[in-house]
Amino acid sequence: MKRSRTGSFRPERRRFLKIAAMLAVGGRTLLSSRDARAALDAAREVARADIDWPELPTRKLGRTGWNASRLVFGCGAALARTRRDDLLEAALDAGINVFDVGFRGYYHDAEANLAPFLTRHRERVHLISKAIAARPDPGESLTPAACGEAARTWSERLDASLGELGVEKVDAYYLMAANNVDLVASDEIRAAFEAARRAGKVDHLGLSTHPNAERVLDAAAATGAYSLAMIAVTPAGWYDWESKRVLDASPPLSALRPVLDRARAAGMGLVGMKAGRALTGGLLRPARTGLFDEHYDERARRAPLSAFQKSYALCARPRPRRRQRRHAVAGAPARERAGGRGVAAGLRLRQRTRRAGPDAPYLSRSTAGSRHGTRADGQIPAQPLETREVCVGKA
Repeated sequence: MKRSRTGSFRPERRRFLKIAAMLAVGGRTLLSSRDARAALDAAREVARADIDWPELPTRKLGRTGWNASRLVFGCGAALARTRRDDLLEAALDAGINVFDVGFRGYYHDAEANLAPFLTRHRERVHLISKAIAARPDPGESLTPAACGEAARTWSERLDASLGELGVEKVDAYYLMAANNVDLVASDEIRAAFEAARRAGKVDHLGLSTHPNAERVLDAAAATGAYSLAMIAVTPAGWYDWESKRVLDASPPLSALRPVLDRARAAGMGLVGMKAGRALTGGLLRPARTGLFDEHYDERARRAPLSAFQKSYALCARPRPRRRQRRHAVAGAPARERAGGRGVAAGLRLRQRTRRAGPDAPYLSRSTAGSRHGTRADGQIPAQPLETREVCVGKA
């Protein structure tokens, strides 16, 4: 074991992954049974397993050209209140090279807490941050003046993010909470980005949204300005931020292929978030770990993965070429046979999944430190998805 620069022990790659597996499986059991002893037994069973952990694959991420890890580390929740260099170093050692964070107004100290890690490793990682520029309703009509004000806010927050992160440039900066089509398609946002790009502050423009994702993706694709889009999606379809469930009447992920294909055709790398959030329970409702089972084939349903791991593996699986379909698994090349393993929320187990895989977004992000099972106790990094060029992640 090595000691990190923050003084805590930094787990080596194999130990890091085994700890992640124990946390995820134990957390799944606790959610479903409410039995701490059963959860401990499940975690110990994983610890005894001799798992052959695969190397973390990489893919080209849209028009960014990044050779990005299939997992992206979401720093927002993990770093909002404190530094966690031990987690960041372990993730980097495990092969994760995309780190996603956000501005102080939403993620508190996360950018500042990421800065020391960037001082040591900036040349080794792809850095994404983001900020809210305005909060219009999804269907609200915006005037050029309103879009101009939002663009100025976006530019100011980009400058603030650079200061917090201690860097001169981020690789991508998102228009966060971009649920309004008028704002996404506005000349003012494009002009603000181009000015920042010419000034050497950012290379790529991206967006993130929960509601109105289909219309937002189409609008962004039509502009030709966006390189990345982070969307809330599950194996059962779009995720609803308000209800914390799958959006009512949403088509399943397998039926969203035309929407995702249009974005890909425009050169956009797609990042999926909230792939497993709908599985979690709440104060007055139990966890629903079987919610997505109908979207998995029998082998996936029987795999020794938690419900959360399966949801991320499905959303992260790229569309294989037709002649490779038999063995393409969770974004792995055809030559890498399934063998019961699959890329899943920080665990990177390859597991065959059925329907949404061929139609999944580019990446599938999960935020380390969030309360749902994919990132139990802040230990499990985030994920990305796409087809042909794939990665996974979000913060």
